[in-house]
Amino acid sequence: MGFDVKPSKFAGRTAFEYQKVEFWNQRDELVCKGYTMLVRYERQTARGKSAEGKGKYDYIKLISSCLIHGPKRNLPG
Repeated sequence: MGFDVKPSKFAGRTAFEYQKVEFWNQRDELVCKGYTMLVRYERQTARGKSAEGKGKYDYIKLISSCLIHGPKRNLPG
């Protein structure tokens, strides 16, 4: 559908890409449609600011890895 490029404090230029999606069944009937938005940014600019401690969430300290990943479990495999 299109895109917009806008300036960003964190990542320099940021592109917003808009897409329309449609799903059809075997009888050629429209069963679902929707819209998506992808955000693309200058990775090197964002990475540099985060490495310098200038990232938006750099003030947050991680207490324990289990808060993100949950407790470790022995999974079959």
